[in-house]
Amino acid sequence: NTVLNDAASAEEAMCVSPRGDQILQLARQLTAAALNCVISGSGGDCSGQPQIAATFQDCNTHACLGIAGTLSVGECIGALDCFNNGGSFDQSTGSCATGTCGGDGLTPCNGSTDCGTGISCVPLPNNCHDQPLCNQDINLCFEPPGPAGSSNECNAARDNACTITGPGEAQCGSDSCP
Repeated sequence: NTVLNDAASAEEAMCVSPRGDQILQLARQLTAAALNCVISGSGGDCSGQPQIAATFQDCNTHACLGIAGTLSVGECIGALDCFNNGGSFDQSTGSCATGTCGGDGLTPCNGSTDCGTGISCVPLPNNCHDQPLCNQDINLCFEPPGPAGSSNECNAARDNACTITGPGEAQCGSDSCP
């Protein structure tokens, strides 16, 4: 939902300013991943996305239930942020590859990685940034400016005391976590 002052609102989740609160940042990344998965037809829990399904489930325990998982909160944020930006996360190195140098398919890079003079980082095939935000099966299509709908809505979400998790959740009109 995109209702303001609702702890289960995608609007409140995406527009929140985490202000150094890692759990809020994690909840924001989880919401973005869930939206990405819904658009790609993989379900709101990302169970249909093999590269992120287990990570999503593990990280969701941190955000909503406060139970430690296999990954730290910081590792969850990194892995989900990588997925949300169309990348491939390497758990062993903690690095995110969103492309390959010169498109060679061999040398991983991301937008901030220098591949060498005159060589660009070519996005991975089927990168989410190149895909339409539309899932015809569920009749859900986003039009620019995106899921927030308008900057006024996002500003209103940022300005209220409601947060999707943590102490600010008590300030919301409804609860999100069990």
